[in-house]
Parts: sequence; structure tokens; C-alpha cells
Amino acid sequence: MEKEGEQLIFNSSNYFLEWTPEKHIKILPENIKIYFKQEADYLYNDLKNHKLHKVHIPAYPSNFPGHMIRSYLDQNPEWYCKLYRLYTYNDKTWRSSLRSYIRRDRSLRGLNNIRNEKDKEFKEGPFGSVPCLGKTATIYRELIYDRLTEGQDDKGFFVPPKNEVRKFFGLEVTIEDVPF
Repeated sequence: MEKEGEQLIFNSSNYFLEWTPEKHIKILPENIKIYFKQEADYLYNDLKNHKLHKVHIPAYPSNFPGHMIRSYLDQNPEWYCKLYRLYTYNDKTWRSSLRSYIRRDRSLRGLNNIRNEKDKEFKEGPFGSVPCLGKTATIYRELIYDRLTEGQDDKGFFVPPKNEVRKFFGLEVTIEDVPF
């Protein structure tokens, strides 16, 4: 991609080398951008509709009167749990020493921004500053890129990678597209 004045010119031979998850999806061509938006929409709805919901039910056998155990009516999506654990860090300033940068509100906002093409480019702040601008969107763009180029296990089924996206980013196309 070369700049000519204010207009961006698309050069397909080296374009895939210039885009990284730190950049917003606005600069991707429409045929690739639509895959990112569809995947962000799917992840957004999956996260919005599946929230950890715990209830207490009577224990059987009961060890004492009023003995209850925890049960789950609904759980977070598996991809969200993995991402949460991946971005866990040790924070000695809080009572709970393990914290995660991934939070539901940030995740929903980041995915919503990606699907509406309002995602921000990642900008590193000064050392020791608060979290950087566009970090959540960057994390989710990277997740979406991996899901589109490597495929994913989704609710017990393997979803193959998108060949059009793999071709665009210069990756070898090895798996045939499976029509659904």
C-alpha cells in the first residue's frame, strides 16, 4: 500500500505484510473486512448471550441442614475463558493477586467497535501508564485473525479456516472450503 497524497493505493503483492492486528480493519479490502466483521459479530453475540450464571441447589446427600452446592445454568464461551486465562497477570496491589485484562465490558465494547468498523489502532502509552488505546480491539483482532486463518473448534465442531483470507495474507491454502 502506497500513499499518494491523501489517497491510499492498494498493492496486493505486499499488502498482507503491512497489516497486523495492531492496525484497524478499515484499511483491509472489503472482501476481507467482511470476514472480520462477521466473526466479530458472532463473538459479540456469543459473549452477550452466554454469561456465567451460578445458582445454589440443595446438596444430595446433605451433610447438614441447609447444605447447598453451586451449580451452573450457563457458562462463558470456551474461547472467552481461554482468552481470560491467557491475559491474566499478577497484581500485588489488589487483594486477589491474579487479575485479567480481559473483562466482559471491555470485550463487548471492543468487539462491537470491530463489527462497526470503529476500532482504534493500537497506540503504546508511556512506560507505566494506564492501559493503551486500542488494546482490547487489538487482542480481539488477533483472535479473529487466528480463527479465520487457522480454523477453530467451536462448541465441539471444527470450523475450517477461510481460504480467501488465507490467500490474502499469503498463507498456503491446504483445506478445502466446506459448504454448509
